[in-house]
Amino acid sequence: MRSFRKASKGFLLLPAFLISTVSFAQQKSSPPLFLVNEDTQVRSISFRFDSTRSIEESALQAQLATTEPSFADRIKKILPFLSPAPHPFSPLELQRDVARLRLYYRENGFPEARIGYAPSELDTTNNRISVVFTIDEGPPVLIREVLFFSTRGDPFPDPGEKQWETFRDGITIEPGDRYSLFERLETKNQALAWFKDNGYAFAQVTDTVFVDSTALTAEIRLTVDPGPMAYFDTVEVEGAESVGRNVVVRELPFKQGQPFSGGKLVQGQRELFALNLFRVALTELPVQPRDSTVQVLVRLREARPQLITYRAGYDRQAGLRLEGGYQHRNFSGGARTLNVDLVVHSGLGAAPVGDQLGSRLLRISPSIRQPYLFATQVSGTVAPYYHLELDPNLEPSDWPLGLNVQEMGLVTSVLYEVLPFRTVNFQHTFSRATLLGEKIEGGSAVKDRFNRSIFSISGTFGRSNDYINPQVGLLVRPAVEMAGRFLGSGVEYYKAAAEVTSYTELTSRTGLAGRVFVGRLWPTGDSRPQFDPVVENRFDPIRFYTGGGSDLRGWADQLAGPKTVRVDDIGGRTVYTYEPVGGLAKLAANAEVRLPFPGLGPNWGTAVFAGAGRVSEGNFSLNDFRYGTGVGIRYRTPVGFLRLDLAYKLNPDVTDLVSAETYYLEGEAAKGKWQRRFMLHLSIGQAY
Repeated sequence: MRSFRKASKGFLLLPAFLISTVSFAQQKSSPPLFLVNEDTQVRSISFRFDSTRSIEESALQAQLATTEPSFADRIKKILPFLSPAPHPFSPLELQRDVARLRLYYRENGFPEARIGYAPSELDTTNNRISVVFTIDEGPPVLIREVLFFSTRGDPFPDPGEKQWETFRDGITIEPGDRYSLFERLETKNQALAWFKDNGYAFAQVTDTVFVDSTALTAEIRLTVDPGPMAYFDTVEVEGAESVGRNVVVRELPFKQGQPFSGGKLVQGQRELFALNLFRVALTELPVQPRDSTVQVLVRLREARPQLITYRAGYDRQAGLRLEGGYQHRNFSGGARTLNVDLVVHSGLGAAPVGDQLGSRLLRISPSIRQPYLFATQVSGTVAPYYHLELDPNLEPSDWPLGLNVQEMGLVTSVLYEVLPFRTVNFQHTFSRATLLGEKIEGGSAVKDRFNRSIFSISGTFGRSNDYINPQVGLLVRPAVEMAGRFLGSGVEYYKAAAEVTSYTELTSRTGLAGRVFVGRLWPTGDSRPQFDPVVENRFDPIRFYTGGGSDLRGWADQLAGPKTVRVDDIGGRTVYTYEPVGGLAKLAANAEVRLPFPGLGPNWGTAVFAGAGRVSEGNFSLNDFRYGTGVGIRYRTPVGFLRLDLAYKLNPDVTDLVSAETYYLEGEAAKGKWQRRFMLHLSIGQAY
C-alpha cells in the first residue's frame, strides 16, 4: 500500500491503453495501474510502422519535445558521482508531440498519416514509461508537374532561351516524386541560384502549391522576376584592421565590370575563410538600387593572429608523445602564415605492438606559406626541417635514446586549387640523411650518409557531396615522383601511384565506400641493387608496403607483405622483430559498408569491411594476395571520427600467426596461434 501512495502523489490520468509492465507474480496480486505523476521519467522512445517507412526515425525524433535518456545518460547511471539528466514525462506534451508528427508528415507529403501511442508502457515499479508511437503513413502526395511563370502570368521563359530550358529540364524534383516541403523549397532555391549564377543579382522567385486532395497530386508553380542583368561594381570592406584591403580584395574571384555571379560571391567568402585570419567572413549585397551595377559588401571579424598549441598523448609504440606548435597567421603582412612545429616521441612507457620495437622521434619544422602567388588559386610553402629518429630496422646506435637516423632538409611546394578541394601540388624535397650505428673503437658511428632530391606531382580530382566526410562521389588521387642525381642525390628512381575512392549512399544513414590503389617503383642507376647493404636503408621509406588500420586491416602497419626477422642485442637482451621488406609494386582494394548504430544517435555508426592487398617485386598472382575482413564502431567527435575496428586475417601465413622469435627458431614448422588472426585497430578519421 505504501508504494501505491507514492505512485499516486500528484498523479495525472493517462488513457487506458497505457498498461503497466509488472512481473507475472504482481499481475496475480495487484491490478494494472493507469497513473503517472510528476516524478515519472521517460525510459525510451521508439516508433512502430504499420506499413511503409519513408522518413528516418532520427528525423521524427527531432520533432519531439519528449526526450529519452542518451547513451551518455546511461553511462552516467552506472558510474559513481555522476547523475544522468532528467527526462520527465508529460501526457500533455505527448499529445502535442503527436500533433507535431502529424504536421511533419503533412509537410512531407502524407496528409492522411495516422499517428498514435497505444503500445506505450508504464512501469509502475520504477515509475518509468516507454513511449511507442505507431505510424501509418497512408498514401503520399505525388508531384504532377512543376511550372514556371513570369510576373505577367505567362509561361516562362520566352521561346528560344535554350540555356534556361536545359536547367528547367534538369531540376532535382520530377513528376511522380513524393511532394514535401523540403522538395518545394529546394526547387525554389535551385531556380533562384541559377538566375544569380547567370548575372541576375536581384532575381526574385515566389512559389505556390496547389494540392488535389482527391487525386493526391500537387502542382508547384514558381513565379520568376529575373530583374536586370547586372555587373560587379565596387567592393566595400568592413572589419579589416590589421589586414590590408588589398589582401582582402585579391582573394575575391571577381573584378569590377565582370558579370555578376552568386557562385563567385560564395567562392570569395570561402577563399577569405581559408586564410585562417577571420572568425567571420561574409560577402553579401547591401541594400541598393535594383539596376545593372552591383556593390559588394565584405564584412570581416578578425581572429587572433598568433596561436600556440600543445598536446600530449600516449601510444604503445611511441610511449609518451608531445606535440607543440606556434602559428602567426599574418606574418610580416600579406596574410602569410608562419608555423613552427615540434614533435617528440619519447619512448617512455612504450610497449611495442606485436613484434615491433618501440619508436623514438624528435622533429622540428618551421614553414612559411604564401597564400597568393600571382593568382588566388595558387599558394606556395617553404618548410625546412630537422629530424632525429630511432629506426628499428637499423642497428642500435650510441646516440642518446638510441637514435640512429639524422636528417635535415627543405621542402618547397606550390599548390594550385583547380576547384574547391581539388588540387594539384608540385613539390621538391632536398635532404641530407645520416644513418648511424654503434661506434666502434677507433672508428666512426656513421653507417651511411647521402642526399635525397625528389620532385613530385600529386593531385586530387573528382566530385563529392562533402569533401571532409563524403557520402556520395568519386575521387581520384594520382601521384608521380622522380629522384635522380640532381644536387648529388644518393637515390635514383621513378615512382607512380594512383588511388580511386568511390562513395555511394544507400540510405540517409548507410553507405558503401570502396578504394583501389595501384603503384609501381622503378629504381635506376646505382639504386637498382635494392638489397645491397650499402643502399638498402635508403629505400625503406620509398618502397611500397601494405597492412595497417587505414590499409589492409588485420595486419600491423606494413606487415601484410614480405617480411624478415631481425635479431638485435639491445642492452644485453636478444630482441627478435619482424622487419617489413616491402616491394616495387602494390595493388590493394578495400570496401566498407557504413551503417548506423542501432539504438544510438546519429553520431554513432558501425561498419563491415573487407580488403585485399599485395606488394611484390613486379608480378602479381591471386594466390599471393592477403585478405582481411572485420567489423567496426564509429563515433563522430569534434576532431573527426573515432574508429575502433576488429579485423580478422582470412589467409595468414606462418609469420602472421607466430612471434618473430618463434619463427626464427622453428621456421615453417612453427605452430601458429589462432588468436593472432585477430587485430584491433584504434584510429581517428575514416579509413578512406
